Amino acid sequence: MVKKTQMGWIGGMSLMALAVGSAFNAASANAGNVTEGKVAVTAPDAIDILVTAERLAAYGLKENDAVALIQAAKMKKSVPTQAMAGKPKTEKPADAKSGKTPEKKEAGVDTSADALLARATVLAGDNASLKLLIADARATGIRGAVRGPGRSVTTVDARSTDSYQVTFRGGEMAGVIVKGDGDTDLDLYVYDENGNRICADADTTDTMVCRWNPSWTGSFTIRVANLGNVYNQYTIIHN
Repeated sequence: MVKKTQMGWIGGMSLMALAVGSAFNAASANAGNVTEGKVAVTAPDAIDILVTAERLAAYGLKENDAVALIQAAKMKKSVPTQAMAGKPKTEKPADAKSGKTPEKKEAGVDTSADALLARATVLAGDNASLKLLIADARATGIRGAVRGPGRSVTTVDARSTDSYQVTFRGGEMAGVIVKGDGDTDLDLYVYDENGNRICADADTTDTMVCRWNPSWTGSFTIRVANLGNVYNQYTIIHN
């Protein structure tokens, strides 16, 4: 037979366990959806390929290197993408909302695969070998994958911020790359569903990358902020 004192002790322990459990659940509800440390990668994924392609394209444009431009274009064309669902939510400064017209600007630098191949064609001239490489790059297509990362090309107004809601799977590396037109400084921020900042790339360029490993499947907010006084046309791709 269990004595009353034992029953009281058991009941007290149960209440304590419930209290601890509730506190743990509350803490978990505000925990950051990210697992620290590196995750083993067995092969380059889409974001890795695109980051390398952007660096190669920048080098090719700076040095007028047709081979670098051709390879960068070929890498870009090999990555399968699909249109991102929905349009971004845009936050504009007060003067923009009042109807003030943003400063005009010239078109920025186009680093799409087609633009890179067009530039490479000019640099190649009558070089037969380079012409063959360009033809091969133009023929490059998606291999194997039925669907791939989400991709969107849009503009963010001066001193404004675009926001996207994207769901990433837990336990799998997540990644976002943003490439602007070169005219303003763009910053990239990623927040989880609890409002925790998971990643940021806030340097002085408009090419940004964020990589992280979600602890669980959940929604993330991707924010692209334009710090400049003119609009920026950018490409955003997530895996």
